Parts: sequence; structure tokens; C-alpha cells
Amino acid sequence: MVEGLRQDCARRRRRAGGLTLASDVPLLEGAKLTGPNVHLLPFFDSFILGHRSHRNIVDESNHTKVYRPQGWVSPVLLVDGRAAGVWSFKEDKGTLEVAVSPFSELPRAALQGVRDEASGLAELLGCSGSRVRVA
Repeated sequence: MVEGLRQDCARRRRRAGGLTLASDVPLLEGAKLTGPNVHLLPFFDSFILGHRSHRNIVDESNHTKVYRPQGWVSPVLLVDGRAAGVWSFKEDKGTLEVAVSPFSELPRAALQGVRDEASGLAELLGCSGSRVRVA
């Protein structure tokens, strides 16, 4: 089984390099994003922690908003792989209220992605709905 998998892997040398199944290469090369890729990452998310240098994710001017004193790592609004802000939430009468503090103005499509993420989080937490506030 391992040998079969090894034979089906293709070395893909891009900026970061990595392994991809040879059978997946045509599909991946033809993939197109239809809008911004938006995620609400929680406190101490491994995507934010797992880098030697954080400059590929967080601009130096926003570093202290994400990596706070005493080792705290803020929940991060991630847009297309880059930290675009920080966020918090609270539940109020069954509705999840998400407050987003973007580092710069968010494009309309990214804001819709935040709403979609908030809706999914509300469902996960058993809330009846969600509201997004941009601070």
C-alpha cells in the first residue's frame, strides 16, 4: 500500500514545495477560487502558531494585535491566508454576536465571507442565528 501511494505522489515544487497525489494534479491546476477565502480562527490556532516567522501571515504593523503580551494569541480573521483583523463573539438571547476589528477596510465579498463563517459558528454553538458587527 505504501509503495502504491509513493508511486502515485508527484513532487510539486512551488514556492513552498510539497507532495501532491499525481492523480490530483490536473484537478488542482484547474481549480479557481470564486471569492476570498475567509476563516474565523480561534484563540491560539495552530495556523497562526506554526510558523518560524509570522510575516507571511501578519504584517509587522499588526503583529501586537495578534500576538499579545504574556503569550496570548488573538482570534484572527483570516482572508486569503493573511491576517486581516481580529474578532470576538458573545451570545445574546440565542443569537451569536460576532465583532470584527479589521486591520483595513474589508471588501464586500470578504465581509460576506465573515457573515457566512459567523453563521456556521452559530449553528455549531446551537444559536438560532448570528449578527456581525464591524468595529
